[in-house]
Amino acid sequence: MKQTDTGIFLHRTSFSESSVIATFYTRNQGIQKFIFQGAKKKNNTLFPLNICELNFYRRPDSELGKLTQADTAVVLDSIVINPVKSIIAFFMADVIRQSLQTNEKETTVFEFLREAICELNDADDLVLFPLFFLVNFAPFIGIQPSLCDDEALYFNLKEGEFHSDYRPGEWCIEGEQVRHLYGLFESNTIAPAFRKQAFETILDYYQLHIPRFDVSKSLDIIRETLA
Repeated sequence: MKQTDTGIFLHRTSFSESSVIATFYTRNQGIQKFIFQGAKKKNNTLFPLNICELNFYRRPDSELGKLTQADTAVVLDSIVINPVKSIIAFFMADVIRQSLQTNEKETTVFEFLREAICELNDADDLVLFPLFFLVNFAPFIGIQPSLCDDEALYFNLKEGEFHSDYRPGEWCIEGEQVRHLYGLFESNTIAPAFRKQAFETILDYYQLHIPRFDVSKSLDIIRETLA
């Protein structure tokens, strides 16, 4: 049965000499994978985070659809030509793919991602963009930490709680960075001196709360780019 949808391109793997398996996060069906025949020879729309109008066929007995057409729906010219934005897009696509596994419709998640992609395309200051994306994406995937104590002295990453009473544990951090992390989650503010530390802490937080979360392939690149 022929279907249409809007999808955010996340990943591709080789399928044959000319074809790929393409992974999209779609507006109406969540994560979807398609065989895209001839994509290596004729298609230039498969770059990370490109928003595409998709035409495809899907059989009920197959996890793979057959993608017949993927046309750019939103012009993201700055992401394409700016190498730093391209690297950030690759990292964001990796995070999204690792975090979202469902094929259920989640319109609010799709719209958040669409807006974030457009913001990246238009952004001038890129240093904090990956960090803010991780923080703002957390509520949409159900891992927003509890923000009930604005005078918290500790942050337990495993429990996802800021608190004032000490609870010893491997994943409990303390010190000045706790205040900065609280402000980061509460209002997207962070002192420049704590940016790198906060980025690493939030990645640890994702790894604790998302099964098999592994963005190591894109992480080294993003660290070097935004050092």
